[in-house]
Amino acid sequence: MALETFSLKRRASASSRWEVILCISFGCGNRQQGDFGGAIGLVSVGRGILSLATQLGETIKHKFSYCLVSFEDESSISPLFLGDAMIADLLGKCQSTPFIGVNETNYISNYYYLNLHGINVGRMAIKYPASTFLLEPSGNGGMMIDSQSTLTHLADPVYTPFLGIIKSSVKAKPVNASSTDGTDLYYESTLPISKLPQIVSFCRKCNA
Repeated sequence: MALETFSLKRRASASSRWEVILCISFGCGNRQQGDFGGAIGLVSVGRGILSLATQLGETIKHKFSYCLVSFEDESSISPLFLGDAMIADLLGKCQSTPFIGVNETNYISNYYYLNLHGINVGRMAIKYPASTFLLEPSGNGGMMIDSQSTLTHLADPVYTPFLGIIKSSVKAKPVNASSTDGTDLYYESTLPISKLPQIVSFCRKCNA
């Protein structure tokens, strides 16, 4: 772990000038283990003080964007844009959802919170108590997103009907997954992803 000087180009062209940022906390290792396939590091864009997005701060106007390609796509890259240039290009061309501003000490301040309104599986809306995703002053509840996690975790009042709809929608042979932690559904199938029911979550407009 050390402090390092980062040099970033304003634009990906030969004429772009370099922006030099001093004293960025940065770490690396030479013995990698775990679930990240031997990756030599992780880039954090959360709200914590050691996050790259937080450390770059005003340099990138506290804004970033990225597009994750399919995990199975080995010929493409997942671009990460620091700053608001690409965001400005996309305004009016796509839908956006503002985050809920949570600065109180009770909340897990490293994460981004959304005001979740509902979840659909295909054309079927999941029915659950309205209070399920209520963000309480104590810091409990709410819906937060984490780009590092590969799994979606849902509270029981949502997860149970969600599981039921998935089971009734997917026409494939189920495989017993009871020996695998954190998974309740496996299917033995060559069904392409495009044939699976689309899962859509949508949010209410709220103050960022």
